[in-house]
Amino acid sequence: MCGIFGITTSQNSNYSKKNLINSFNLLAKLSEVRGKDSSGLCLFNNKNNIIDIIKGPISITKLMDNKVSKKKVSDSILNSKDFNLLFGHARLVTNGSQLNDYNNQPVFKDNVISVHNGIITNSESVWKKNSELNKNYDIDTEILLSLVRKEITLGNSIEDSVSNSVRKLEGTISVAIAFSDFKKIILATNNGSLYILSNYKDILFFASEKNILEKLKKKNNL
Repeated sequence: MCGIFGITTSQNSNYSKKNLINSFNLLAKLSEVRGKDSSGLCLFNNKNNIIDIIKGPISITKLMDNKVSKKKVSDSILNSKDFNLLFGHARLVTNGSQLNDYNNQPVFKDNVISVHNGIITNSESVWKKNSELNKNYDIDTEILLSLVRKEITLGNSIEDSVSNSVRKLEGTISVAIAFSDFKKIILATNNGSLYILSNYKDILFFASEKNILEKLKKKNNL
């Protein structure tokens, strides 16, 4: 059991920087109940136009309280006119030691960034079927990212690429996938363990438990 969570806003939305940071901090700390072995963040840094990934073998609360993390979260939100995307992971270790940061999430490969809750049970057989793909890590999530990039390279849409990749995998998958070359985030689940809170206009929150979003909604008067 792990936890994934995040916030995204569209361009020209009208939410204050303080509100978005407070909401993201609360969402992250509420998600810690899903796992404390390691944690990670992915932040689209609007100040420097880069993607920041921060992760380590510590709880999400400790990671969020780190000075470097606080600054990078702040830098990721400049004003309400930007496309904002902040998401993260609270990990309960299942495979791949948390002491090796390559196995902690978010996982970044081939310009695809992902946080994944679940276990892919047929990853080894899928690697063998796709021998042209290079395996670099021990974590099962890697195969999903490699498949997605392969599908995009074949000319499929981002949506179809994610859908086609998930269908090739067995086990449990609830995932948020973003890209360094596209300003998009895709949410997908094959077991229903992914919930959203949105006005379906310019802001969306997601988390692994409905209860987490209910608490966020209540505490922040959303």
